[in-house]
Amino acid sequence: MAGGLPTREIYWNIQGAWLLYPILIICVALFCYFFYKRYKLWLVGQPEARFDQIGQRIKNVIVYILSHKKILRETMPGFMHLLLFWGMLVLAAATAAIAIQTDLGIEFIYGNFYLYFMSLGADMAGLAVFIGLLIAIYRRYIKRAEGVESVGDDLVLILFLLIIIVSGFVIEGLRIVGTDDPWKLWSPVGYVFSMMFA
Repeated sequence: MAGGLPTREIYWNIQGAWLLYPILIICVALFCYFFYKRYKLWLVGQPEARFDQIGQRIKNVIVYILSHKKILRETMPGFMHLLLFWGMLVLAAATAAIAIQTDLGIEFIYGNFYLYFMSLGADMAGLAVFIGLLIAIYRRYIKRAEGVESVGDDLVLILFLLIIIVSGFVIEGLRIVGTDDPWKLWSPVGYVFSMMFA
């Protein structure tokens, strides 16, 4: 603990964390490549003014993207997208926080920020993504919802994300048991996993 404040060891019992960075570089390169291909398609269309009505455009981002107002008109797919969007957003922010602390040496993952965001918030975000992925599997491969096309790549991606989420909870559960974490109840899903290993 940092001065008696709630915290935890980053990358507890994990060797070779540096491997994340070559993987990140590959992912960013692939993103740039596919974004460039998409950008070339956009250039085929007619130019359009995108910087007028800034206030209305910001409002639309808040109303339609952050709140999922349009998507939530259809309950199941809307709820699924809401869980995946906000869950991934919170997990990405938690990952960025870890990178800032470990790579830049700025220690701030302790106290209330650790408890409310890095423990409880990230745990709930992982659960949200897990539920969202299960709904996606149900809609695509069990219910076979009308208008939803499913190819093999879709299932591979969904299963890959499920493995990442579940393995994160497994590692968290092992850490809770291995360190006898006094703040374990702030990670409710990890705590459930820890009971399986206790």
